[in-house]
Amino acid sequence: MRRADASQAAMIAGTDTTFRPEPELLQLFPAIELSGRHALVAAVSGGSDSLALLFLTKTWLEAAAPGVRLVAVTVDHGLRPESAAEARDVAALCARHGIAHRTMRWQGAKPASAIQASARVARYRLLAEAAAAAGTDIVLAGHTVDDQAETVAMRGARGEGRGLAGMAPATLFEGRTWIVRPLIAARREALRNFLRQNGIGWAEDPSNVDRKYERARVRSAREQMAATSQSSLSPSLRGEEQSHMDGRPPLRFALQTTSPPLDGGEEAPAATEGLPSSPSGGGRGGLKGRSGGRQDPYAITPLRGGGDKREGQVHAAAVRVALGKAAAALIRAHARLAAPGLIALDRAFAAADNKDAAIYALRILLASAGGREQLPDLARSATLFGRLGDAGWRATLSRAVVDTRRTGIFLHRERRGLPEPTKPYDGMIWDGRYRIETLTDAGQIAIAPFGGENARQAKLAGIDAPESLVRAALACEPAVGWRLFATLTPPSPRLELVEGSREEGRGEGQSPEITAIPLVAPWAQFLPSFDLAAARALAELLCCEALPGLPFVGHNEG
Repeated sequence: MRRADASQAAMIAGTDTTFRPEPELLQLFPAIELSGRHALVAAVSGGSDSLALLFLTKTWLEAAAPGVRLVAVTVDHGLRPESAAEARDVAALCARHGIAHRTMRWQGAKPASAIQASARVARYRLLAEAAAAAGTDIVLAGHTVDDQAETVAMRGARGEGRGLAGMAPATLFEGRTWIVRPLIAARREALRNFLRQNGIGWAEDPSNVDRKYERARVRSAREQMAATSQSSLSPSLRGEEQSHMDGRPPLRFALQTTSPPLDGGEEAPAATEGLPSSPSGGGRGGLKGRSGGRQDPYAITPLRGGGDKREGQVHAAAVRVALGKAAAALIRAHARLAAPGLIALDRAFAAADNKDAAIYALRILLASAGGREQLPDLARSATLFGRLGDAGWRATLSRAVVDTRRTGIFLHRERRGLPEPTKPYDGMIWDGRYRIETLTDAGQIAIAPFGGENARQAKLAGIDAPESLVRAALACEPAVGWRLFATLTPPSPRLELVEGSREEGRGEGQSPEITAIPLVAPWAQFLPSFDLAAARALAELLCCEALPGLPFVGHNEG
């Protein structure tokens, strides 16, 4: 990184002081639930956004919760020669201000392609590890409204309907750690003004202007558009805009926390309203509020200014939450786990009144059955949904087989592309559908699909589903030492299994210390708070671990 301003380079060496941020900036923090928490982790790279996050959090905690420990964590990705020195600079700055600091390093070989995506996962995994060590489940990230605009622009260019909701106020990482974005409603320039006023310099990451990265190209284009727009304003309007450069935030936002979120326990508005495109021909009116006109309390709401694009992002977020809740209701009403790996839908699902929510629920179930991180294509899913009422019809989408019978609609993993036999290790993600936990070294044991021959020999009892589909699903389930993992709990159907055939490559014996935990694909790794209602319904269906409550005041229900 390079210093943003040579005259400020020495300022980063300042000593502890009392910071005086704009009240609007501190108002972004009280929504975070601190009850029962004794520490917070702040992700700090040394850039302006993360340093502002650090010192705003410090100021807020000193006033509101002095007993909560703040730990700054810097991730050294090891991708640039200067990264280690930058981490040391952040550590020294934290030491001067009495803030605990820890550097986490991304070890091992780095991928040759998709380096930013891989670095992102590695960064959050290291941050989650540091949070667990600090005794907290919250990591604060310094994403701003500028980052939000770039994210929406990138997703909009790819035509991602759900993605137009942007980054969620909180994202659950790997089911255990909340990534919370308290500054998602703040402008970057407001944060930099806060740092300038308090004599704190920052560093600039050269990747932010490297046009080989999509975000850098989008950022450059937005800056050019802003400059063009500014030059076209009258002198009086330009003066009004420039008056905000003296430290007052150019736009003020509030994080409303006065009413339950749409993914809480109340009835959501009709999810088809306000959708930009409805494959089923559903309604397109504006998204109506609930009784009293209350809004999603953790949506970004401009107090002054904002513009249609930001309002569109807020609206898209509200629609996504409402659609998720409606889909969750359909999953609970119509879906069951008929056997390990086999999801059954009753035939009434195909005739659901809210077709948009039903198509969304189908996309979620397809991604789950196939172990996919992304939902299948909307248009193809809508076409498939239109055929669910036809008995005796079969299709494959997103690595999942859909088989319609007179007795119901069934989904299971297709046989193609299953993982090869491999040695299991603790924390391993198998086929996107299971997390493997092992207490000891697996030795020569291999984890592999149960296999067609084993599935054919399995003795079934108490299964309320077509036998051929049960065996097809079992063949794709994880097994160790020729023995299937038990993924159903009473009163779910039970299975009686013979020893099974010794298929080559599986290894010898079995280990009772190896278990497979079902995951809520497509959200096994990143679960935006927008999608929490749908993910909870899926977790209940698949007998997954319970998902934690939102990390916001008044919304920590489990």
